[in-house]
Amino acid sequence: MKRKLIQYLFIGLAALTFAGCGNIADIQPDEGETVIEEDDEDDDEEDDEEDDEDEKPEEKSSDANVLLSRDATSNIFFVVDPDGNVSEINRRDLAENISASDKDLYRVSAEEQYLQSGIVCEADGFFFFKDSNYSEATGGYIYLVYAVSEDDHKLYPIWEDTENHYIETCDYYDGRLYIDYNLGYDYDEGRTLGVEEVCFEYDSKSDSFAEKETEYGPVLETAASKNMRLIGSRSGGWDNPDSYTRSFKEYGYVLGSTDDGYAVINEKGVIKHIDGTEDVYISFYGTDHLFYAESDYGTNLSTVYVYDIADGSAKSIASDVESTTFLGKDGSKMYYLTGSYEEYGISHNRIYEYDIESGDNTLLYEAKSIPGVSQVYPGAEGFTVADGKIYIIDFEDGDLKWVYADVSDGKADFKDLYCFVERVDIFDYGTVEYASYSYACPDCGTVLNQRYAECFVLDDKYSDCADIINEYMRTNMETFVNDNFLESDSYYDSACEDHRENPTWYRVTDDWTVAGVNFIGDKYLTVDMGGYWYGGGAHGYPSRNQYLFDLETGEELSITDFYSGKEKDFKTLVADKTKEYYLSLDENMNPFYTSDEETIYSDAYENAFLDDGNIDYTEDGIIYYYPPYIMGPYAAGYIDIFISYEELLGRDSL
Repeated sequence: MKRKLIQYLFIGLAALTFAGCGNIADIQPDEGETVIEEDDEDDDEEDDEEDDEDEKPEEKSSDANVLLSRDATSNIFFVVDPDGNVSEINRRDLAENISASDKDLYRVSAEEQYLQSGIVCEADGFFFFKDSNYSEATGGYIYLVYAVSEDDHKLYPIWEDTENHYIETCDYYDGRLYIDYNLGYDYDEGRTLGVEEVCFEYDSKSDSFAEKETEYGPVLETAASKNMRLIGSRSGGWDNPDSYTRSFKEYGYVLGSTDDGYAVINEKGVIKHIDGTEDVYISFYGTDHLFYAESDYGTNLSTVYVYDIADGSAKSIASDVESTTFLGKDGSKMYYLTGSYEEYGISHNRIYEYDIESGDNTLLYEAKSIPGVSQVYPGAEGFTVADGKIYIIDFEDGDLKWVYADVSDGKADFKDLYCFVERVDIFDYGTVEYASYSYACPDCGTVLNQRYAECFVLDDKYSDCADIINEYMRTNMETFVNDNFLESDSYYDSACEDHRENPTWYRVTDDWTVAGVNFIGDKYLTVDMGGYWYGGGAHGYPSRNQYLFDLETGEELSITDFYSGKEKDFKTLVADKTKEYYLSLDENMNPFYTSDEETIYSDAYENAFLDDGNIDYTEDGIIYYYPPYIMGPYAAGYIDIFISYEELLGRDSL
C-alpha cells in the first residue's frame, strides 16, 4: 500500500488540573479610580438583594430572521424568517453591484472561497461582513466591516482600521451593529492593552450607517487596567461571539481571564474574581452561570460543570465523557455536546439542553459519524439555535442538507428544511466500508494504539473488474489496521506504571479515510485518501494518497506506466514548475521556506522523485505535491504543483 507518512513524535502535552471552585472575591479598585463604584459595606444586605433582583437583566428572545451558513465563507447561505419561509442567498448575486475597483477590498465573492469575507449576521434587511485584507500601500492589514442590502445589493462601508486592531466580533443587537476590536498586547509590560467597542445605526435619511456613542467604554478601560482579558460568550451557536454590550445588557457582566484565573466585570465596573479557576478553560456563559469542562489528561475524560456566580457553587451535569463542545444558548437554555467512541473512528455524539432556570438537563438527540462522510460533525454541523428551534446540517442519501427541530418541548424530531448544501459524490459511485482497531497493553490494559481505516467499494455497474478493485482496497484497509508491527516496537515496552498514570501520553492514533472518488474519461478510476497521525504534542501529521485504477483490467497504475522519461528529466520538470508557481504568487502568499527563487528550484529538484507517490491525477494533468515540512512550514500545508499532460507526456490526456 502506497502511503507517505513521516511519524514525528510531538512531546510536551501539558497536563491541566482543576483546583476547585470557591466563593467569589472582589478585586478592589486602585486608589483614585472613579469608574468602579463598590457597594457601601454598611448598606442593609436585604435592601441590596432586593435592588439586585430588581435590576437583574432579562435575556431577550427574538422573532428575527435566522441566518444559516455552514461556515463564514460559504458561497451559499440561507435566511429563515419567523414564519419558516426560507430564502437562498448566493454570494455572487450579492457582489453583482460592487464596482471592479472595490471587489478586491470588499470580497463578498472571490475566486477562492477561503479569501471571501466572513459573514457575521443578517438583520433589518442587511447582510454584515467582516474581513482582514493585506494592503501593499500600508504594508499591513486593513480590518473592515461592511454591509450589503438584501433588496438591491447595495454596498455600505461601515468601519475600517489599519492599526492591526483585529476584530473580535460584530454583533447586531437592539437595532445597532456593535464592533469589538482588540488593541493588542504589550509584551514588554506583560499586559493586555484591552478592547474597544464602536457601534453603528442605519440612518434612512442619509442612507448610511452612522456611528453612535457606546455605553461601556470606561468599563472596558477598567478591565484593561486590571490586565483582564475579556471573553465574549456565544448565542445561537455562531463562532462569532456576543458583543460586550449584549453581555452587559442581557447577562449583567462580561467574563475575563486574569493572571489569577477568571473574573467577571459588571456594568458599573466592579470586578469579582472567581476563586479556583486558575487551571480551568471557560469560554461559554449566560445569566449568572458559567459553563466549562474539566479534563483529566491522564484518562482523557472530562466532566462538564455549571458554575453559579451568585453562590460560588459548581454543579456537575456530565461526567466521564471523552469530549465536550459548547454549542450555543437560547434564552435560559444552554446546549452542549458530549462525544464518545464505542469503537475508535466512529464518533457518537449526544446533544443536551441544560435549562439554567430549572436545572433540568435533557438529552435531545444522538448522532453517529458515517464512514465516507468526513465533512460532517455528527449532530452538530452548522449548529444554530433560535427561538426554540435547532438547525443543523445532516446527511441523507449522499446529500448534505439543513434540517431543523422544534425543541421547545424538550424533544428533537428533525424535519427537512429543503436547503441543499453539498453532494458527497463518493456515494454516486459506490459505498464506503471501515475497519477499526485498538491495541491495549497486555499487562495493564491501557490503550496504546488506535487505528481507523476506510475503503471505497466501487459499484459493479462501472466496471466488470469492480471486484478486483474492491478486493485490493479492502486488503489495504485491513493491512493498515493490522497489529503485527506492534510486537517489535520498543515504544510499547514502556512501563505499566507510566501507562496507568498518563494513558493518553502513550497513545498513538492513526486515521485513513476516503476523501474523494472520480473518473478520468471512461477508462480510469481515482480514489483519494486522507490520513492523520497523532502521537502527542501541539499537532499530528497529515498524509494523503491517490489510487489510480484501470477500469478495464482492475489493475492499480503508477506514473511509470505512463511516463517513459528519465528521473532527472522528471525532477527538472517539477522544479521548473515549482519555480514558475512561486513566481506567480503575491509576495504575502509565499508558502515556501525561502523567497529565493533559485533556492526554491534547487530544493524542488532535490525533493522530487518519480517513485515517491506524491502525485494526484486529474482530467488535464497531474498535481505533484510537497507534504508539510518538505518545502514549507507545517502551517503552509501541502504545496500543490500542477503539470499538464502535454508538458509531462507530450499529449493532452492521460
